[in-house]
Amino acid sequence: MASSSSCLILSLFLVVCLFQVSLASSRLFQVSLATRKLSELVQDQTQLLKYHNGPLLNGKIAINLIWYGNFKPAQKAIVTDFITSLSSSSSAAQAKQPSVATWWKTTEKYYHLTSKKSSLSIALGKQISNEKYSLGKSLTNRQIIKLASMGDLKNAINVVLTSADVAVDGFCMNRCGTHGSASGSSHIRGKNYKFAYIWVGNSETQCPGLCAWPFHQPIYGPQSPPLVAPNNDVGLDGMVINLASLLAGTATNPFGNGYFQGPAEAPLEAASACPGVYAKGAYPGYAGDLLVDATTGASYNANGANGRKYLVPALFDPSTSSCSTLQLLSFVLLLGLIQFSSAGRFYPLRRRTKPSSLYYSSTTKALFSPVKSPSIVSDFITSLSSSSPSANQPSVATWWKSIEKYYHISNAKKSSLLSLSLGAQILDESYSMGKSLSQTHIKKLAAKGGQSNAINVVLTSSDVLIDGFCSSKCGTHGSSRSSFVRGKSSKFAYIWVGNSETQCPGQCAWPFHQPIYGPQTTPLVAPNNDVGVDGMIINLASLLAGTVTNPFGNGFYQGPKEAPLEAASACPGVYAKGAYPGYAGDLLVDATTGASYNANARSLAETSDQTQQPMLFQYHNGPLLTGKISINLIWYGKFKPSQRAIVSDFITSLSTSPPSKNQPSVDTWWKSIEKYYHLSNAKKTSSLSLSLGTQILDESYSMGKSLSQTHIKRLAGKGGQSNAINVVLTSSDVLIDGFCSSKCGTHGSSTSSLIRGKSSKFAYIWVGNSETQCPGQCAWPFHQPIYGPQSPPLVAPNNDVGVDGMIINLASLLAGTVTNPFGNGFYQGPKEAPLEAASACPGVYGEGAYPGYAGNLLVDATTGASYNANGLNGKKYLLPAWFDPSTSTCSTLV
Repeated sequence: MASSSSCLILSLFLVVCLFQVSLASSRLFQVSLATRKLSELVQDQTQLLKYHNGPLLNGKIAINLIWYGNFKPAQKAIVTDFITSLSSSSSAAQAKQPSVATWWKTTEKYYHLTSKKSSLSIALGKQISNEKYSLGKSLTNRQIIKLASMGDLKNAINVVLTSADVAVDGFCMNRCGTHGSASGSSHIRGKNYKFAYIWVGNSETQCPGLCAWPFHQPIYGPQSPPLVAPNNDVGLDGMVINLASLLAGTATNPFGNGYFQGPAEAPLEAASACPGVYAKGAYPGYAGDLLVDATTGASYNANGANGRKYLVPALFDPSTSSCSTLQLLSFVLLLGLIQFSSAGRFYPLRRRTKPSSLYYSSTTKALFSPVKSPSIVSDFITSLSSSSPSANQPSVATWWKSIEKYYHISNAKKSSLLSLSLGAQILDESYSMGKSLSQTHIKKLAAKGGQSNAINVVLTSSDVLIDGFCSSKCGTHGSSRSSFVRGKSSKFAYIWVGNSETQCPGQCAWPFHQPIYGPQTTPLVAPNNDVGVDGMIINLASLLAGTVTNPFGNGFYQGPKEAPLEAASACPGVYAKGAYPGYAGDLLVDATTGASYNANARSLAETSDQTQQPMLFQYHNGPLLTGKISINLIWYGKFKPSQRAIVSDFITSLSTSPPSKNQPSVDTWWKSIEKYYHLSNAKKTSSLSLSLGTQILDESYSMGKSLSQTHIKRLAGKGGQSNAINVVLTSSDVLIDGFCSSKCGTHGSSTSSLIRGKSSKFAYIWVGNSETQCPGQCAWPFHQPIYGPQSPPLVAPNNDVGVDGMIINLASLLAGTVTNPFGNGFYQGPKEAPLEAASACPGVYGEGAYPGYAGNLLVDATTGASYNANGLNGKKYLLPAWFDPSTSTCSTLV
């Protein structure tokens, strides 16, 4: 089945351009399509939706509507009038421009480009109402297809529309609707046909800020007032936007091999390639210069049948390689005008206060609390203003030189220039203000730097929480009042950037980490081998550009003053030619390291041969588990004997003597953990020997079927409390606090009861069986994932999705328990949510792994099961990669 998703998420907006500006008499800046970010470094290239030689829908196609749940007649009329408007032959509809029919006509251009010059004519088909919720109010994708099959299976698109009280797998989390194809269950004239279907949900009560923008306040991004919905129904008008987008995708890519860009599992299609664009002048958080109904105040861009008005998305025009809107202009993704603030009055950019000077000397001061690899940042600052042009192009200095264009077009009487240099560096490694900071704290830290001719940059480490960090921003810049100098107080500029490595690398360190939203492509290798700090450089560069061109909020920017688009933030996600959502562009790649980059630092010649990489994991000087340790199993709930054998055989396989001859093996995987012991500070190299201890059955659910973490500790306390790890395993019908929402299991320590007058700590683990609750989250890759690339699930090696998933999580937690049993061993990041020996390598099971792909695994010739480790009694297992501290890489068995 081919499938794609439509999700109007503001954080996905990618602008494939940089603005080249020239002063106009209106004091607005005309936009040239010739340049984009790093315009001196790379050349432009049009974005193309590739044709994959598959069929497009053609001929006369009926659009059948399957209404699932309660919809008012007025709501149904909004959708049916929209469908009718797509191919309206009525002269009245055609005369009232811009129209829905004119918008739809753009899809014809895709047909003209194929070898077969076919055409498409669509009309409203039958409508089926299912007001009794025959499949319940919580639907899977399989049930969506089942509903879609109620329509015609030939020459039709069957559209399933679910009401606001229906939950659908993935709805609001990563999509607002989907389209795909399926094989009909019945035969027509002896043949079985594929049919196309669409599903769209009413988001009004579930996630209107995600799926009904711009008619509701957005969840993410710039916060501008919502627009009035043209049919006075936020949910249904939002559904029309998503339905329009999915119809365009269905017609031009019905079976997953038509027109699209990017991976087939998460393609950019005719409309989804232009997210958030509805009219000319659109930019992130602003839908564009729309028409407004004089009576209702509603915003729209298309007229439909029966006097309707609609908001329809821009379509990617294959003939011009641009996003085409109904509002007069076609434009390359999200162009806008950058306006210089304040009517009739202009303010100077940062320059010296002495009028006789032509150059403004700004000293950058960095406050580290403490950032790993500060030389990466300081070398970047030094590279901005190289005294002599770098011979190693493209360079950081050449990128920065582009900023001068803003100075040349300002109204300053004399052409001002800017010169940056690295100033003082202040270290605050004692967290003088704590680890949870407000914006007021940031200003106080910034004030520790010089307050004259300076930009003070506050850099916070990965274990520091900042108001708004990760939820709405990766950094900020602003200005604050200085203390009095010679009786005068002036403003100084400051920047704050946080290290997102352990908090939100998918948001603030992309493309060096898998993104949280949108197309899921393989992360790039960071140029300095530090995802967090390389991500900081991206954000620092953007904020520096914004600071010098809009230091006090009245320089160059576009949009609302509170959330402005500035010199670099106007082009989010664009790093080179050919960029599109989810793809950073055609970057340079280091032949030795495989790292992606687009600018050389001044000191690159001295630093390119890195002989030693810093160890990612830090040892916090606490004890590791040593000696002979029993693993006691506490089975809570109903488990079959065969399920218990899968786990007990795994535990026994960890320490076999002699080593297993059937490689790769579980004991070989576990033996790798010894490297952590060699690196610890123990005077003598300690060793660890694990064995299966006692097994305790609690099939009567003595504490009920809904447990807290306190209950888990009490259950763990039933096992031995000396030289033991007590593992609590809960069955699939037991609910645990945080299970599925934030975790698949935990490990920790608790205080034992008194033994010979002494109380000691013991280690415990809890793992839940996710088979019926969240297998897509806790049993991947043996189940379809909830998020990210949707690839077929693998066959579980022991033919039990839930328990094979438990083995993966148990293995990861065992590795974390022995190397960080009491919270002061080996880990990275905050103590409360640490990355440990195996959790540092999520989703990696074999060589060649990338997000959505577990790696090149072994496959059992008989069962087709995927695995990477052999165990006792002929068992096979899938075990996670673990972080090898000697190489600072994720190590796999295969």
